[in-house]
Amino acid sequence: MRYDHLFDPKRVCSKALTRCLLESLQHRQNLAELGKRVRTMHGADLALVLEALRPDDRRLVWEQAPPDQAGLAFVEVTGVVREWLVEATPHDGLVRMLLTLDPEDLGYVSESIPKEILKDVSRALESADRQAFEDSIHYDEEQA
Repeated sequence: MRYDHLFDPKRVCSKALTRCLLESLQHRQNLAELGKRVRTMHGADLALVLEALRPDDRRLVWEQAPPDQAGLAFVEVTGVVREWLVEATPHDGLVRMLLTLDPEDLGYVSESIPKEILKDVSRALESADRQAFEDSIHYDEEQA
């Protein structure tokens, strides 16, 4: 009995390529499904999920969140996770996400955000929002 056909390089490469393409397709379908699920979550629920995940999985979920929803979750996560999200998010993505926050929430998270990003956000805010943001970061918590 001949087994030459089992070791045909073209057939082996074709099977490996097919397997790779199928795995890639499955991965894209999984990401699309994850994106759908993430977009239906409330920001506070997303924050709980982000808190519970390992960093690699956290990054996958975080990348699926639209800016407005990411902003809500960003306010809710702990400081440690917030710092991780700042490091994991590109500059432009952080600015877009932070611009979705109201000025008080922006002031609340401002200590976790690098100064150059805060400057970009402040420049992009409307005049009234900018004033409210600047007031909130300079607010003395000891005042009534």
